[in-house]
Amino acid sequence: MNKFKFSILIGACAIMATACEDKLDEEQKGVVSYENFYQTDEDAQNATNGLYDVLAQAMTNANNVGIQNAMFFAFNLCGDDLYAAGEFYGDNDFMSQLNEFRYASDHECLTNAYKAFYNIIYAANLVINNVGASEMTDVKKRCIAEARVIRAYCHMMLASVWFDPPKIEQVLTGSETITNSDHIELLTWCGDECMEVVGDLPERNGSTDKDGTVKITKGFAQFVAGKSYMFAGEFDKSKSALKPLVESPNYALVPTDRIGETFKAKGDGNEEQIMATNISVNKAVGTWSGMIQRSVWMYSNIMNWRLDHLAGAPEEINNGWGGLGVRADWSADFIANDGENSARRKAWMKSVDEVMYEMSYGDNDLKDGKEMTRAEKEVDPNRGIRTFLYGYTNYWEYKRQFLKEEIYPGEAFPTRNTLLARLGEAYLLYAEACARTNDNDGLKYLNAIQERAGSQTISSSLTLDAVKQEKRFECWLEGCRWPDMVRWSEQDNDANIFDKIKENGKTVPKLYDAFFDANGEEEGTGDKESKHRFYTYDTHPNVGEVGFTNPTKFKYFPIPFTETQVNKNIKQHEGWTTAETAE
Repeated sequence: MNKFKFSILIGACAIMATACEDKLDEEQKGVVSYENFYQTDEDAQNATNGLYDVLAQAMTNANNVGIQNAMFFAFNLCGDDLYAAGEFYGDNDFMSQLNEFRYASDHECLTNAYKAFYNIIYAANLVINNVGASEMTDVKKRCIAEARVIRAYCHMMLASVWFDPPKIEQVLTGSETITNSDHIELLTWCGDECMEVVGDLPERNGSTDKDGTVKITKGFAQFVAGKSYMFAGEFDKSKSALKPLVESPNYALVPTDRIGETFKAKGDGNEEQIMATNISVNKAVGTWSGMIQRSVWMYSNIMNWRLDHLAGAPEEINNGWGGLGVRADWSADFIANDGENSARRKAWMKSVDEVMYEMSYGDNDLKDGKEMTRAEKEVDPNRGIRTFLYGYTNYWEYKRQFLKEEIYPGEAFPTRNTLLARLGEAYLLYAEACARTNDNDGLKYLNAIQERAGSQTISSSLTLDAVKQEKRFECWLEGCRWPDMVRWSEQDNDANIFDKIKENGKTVPKLYDAFFDANGEEEGTGDKESKHRFYTYDTHPNVGEVGFTNPTKFKYFPIPFTETQVNKNIKQHEGWTTAETAE
């Protein structure tokens, strides 16, 4: 099979140059020439607006891939809390390849995520290099500062899972020598970049300022700096960068009774959000000419519960393909920490009993005009699991479910902004930095997260283990767990942190309802029961080696195959062969 070989890092530049090549001999009308652009404040702002558009599209709909959200799956599927689920084994296999550690260096999610970050970096460098070459004004300083923070954020995210990606500070032309960066130096540079420009950025104008959550502010710069320093092992610097953020009156944790809204459209711009990309729901823009490019076509389908396998469904949930299953050992640990009735447990995941008996089914909750009793619901043929749910257990992911009210009318794409940073994570980063520097100031921020969660676990002292445990639950499905597992394995020499993922893919459950499916010692045997009872049956779908059995190879993602073929100075990570692909 022939492969198109072009550098991901200069791909955006090459595409733009090719698009203009056949126009070079024509005099264009009403267009400002490249050399005369970036001269005024208006030019600088327009260029920065373009950067925000690239950021919004790349973070959600990387490279116009309609089904997968490369960023979400790349950062969430490799951990110890999810099954890559679906209708059956092999459904949406790009997800299972990540979850089961059987991906290759040309994996589509990894390649698209890597490419998307560098597309953003390219757009940021256009602003930094060109606006910076003109006479400076306060507006231009701000625009450059915003671009530098966005560029630092992308490099930080790359370094957290690709280890030593190239640092790109200039608009590339194709003649440069591109090499791997030093992991720690790159992360430290990301933090330094943000702190150098924080004075040129505006503050969020109070905790009710929604506009202040969809643009780069001092708060986001401090967040990126603190997280970058944390990953670099610069704990004192991390603490110093984060302290003004966690103390700022411009942000606050949402209260317990609203804990779930930060991850729904109704929470866009709330007091806890630090930075999100703005979907800009605007009918004047057009569904297919602006809005959908900032969202993800069919993303909600993959994420949401597979309602077509149910006999009836909660009316608030939009139908999906059931792509994310909750691991039973993770939900058990969560409940042991929080308690069954914590607000956070109820906002993050629903038990199968809650789905079937407590969520509203609209008119299907009525019998003879009266509200059905629990006993009546337990024998109701219009609810329950009619066909098994692959990769599901007794708790279902609810935190990132897309509600019907969030789906654009007549389309499948959600209208929710894409959250990049929130105060809850900042609190836990700060608490960790304090725990690592023997500073008890972090305890009140750890406790604030625990108390807001309604958790039965409230720490009486600040320990690193307590912070790690809390972050495992609080930041679930926010792209934190896998980078943290890798980081903690190195910073704390914790080899045991990978124990629960060594056999990923060897056993995957199916969730059945004995009311519709016979329950016997073997799948599909025995007698059906007279009322709903939900049980899991373990399957063993994979033949051959799966799971995190090779830490040298799988601890960090491989540099994409295409990039190693074109940029010969980039070294592939240990454990991978240069030409290793899925073929």
